Amino acid sequence: GSRRPPVVFLFPGGGTQYPLMAAQLYASETVFRHHVDEGLRLAREQHGLELRDLLLNDTGTDASAALENASLQLPALLIVEHALAQLLISRGVAPIALAGHSVGEAVAACVAGTMTFADCLGLVVLRGKLMDRTRGGMLSVRMPAAELRPMLDEFGLDLGVINAPDLCVASGSTEALTELEQRLAALSVEFSRVRINIAAHSRMLDPVLDEFRAHLRTIGLNRPKIAWVSNTT
Repeated sequence: GSRRPPVVFLFPGGGTQYPLMAAQLYASETVFRHHVDEGLRLAREQHGLELRDLLLNDTGTDASAALENASLQLPALLIVEHALAQLLISRGVAPIALAGHSVGEAVAACVAGTMTFADCLGLVVLRGKLMDRTRGGMLSVRMPAAELRPMLDEFGLDLGVINAPDLCVASGSTEALTELEQRLAALSVEFSRVRINIAAHSRMLDPVLDEFRAHLRTIGLNRPKIAWVSNTT
């Protein structure tokens, strides 16, 4: 018979969220619902976070704006991505490897068994709270990194991500990003703001690294059962 091709799961990071992103699968898939419920329970009981309405119920409030706060956005993404992975695995779609960007990398570590879901949620909640302290923004730019770098240096911004040979993300203060937007518009270069109000992957996060590192040292890390890509190793 036809041999199944191997599958790799790739988990996205901040900016991919939207209100009610769990609602349809939650209504129709028991396994997904179970894992979302468990995530929402832990978020509420251990961290005082109410995420149910943002993921499942249309309350008429501005959920999009609420989800731009890292302290809500990152745990919400973790819960949905983890539940989706468990749903696929329960259906026989077993990944041979895992990779992720930003919070997605934490999900990969969790699904691989490197850390428990509860520990991963605690880490992601802390990361979100620390990021909320910093503020700033991110701008996706249709330009190779080598061409963008001189402008980043000029405006005091950092190269947050290289997504493709001609697609990068600039990260830093909102004011500096506005200046960069004006320059890019004059050059007729395409750009769009990432839906996140923090300067992720930038020097603006340096002041919170020690606190994050100290918390990470308190978590038990296990040898993964599934290979996953770490951006540090």
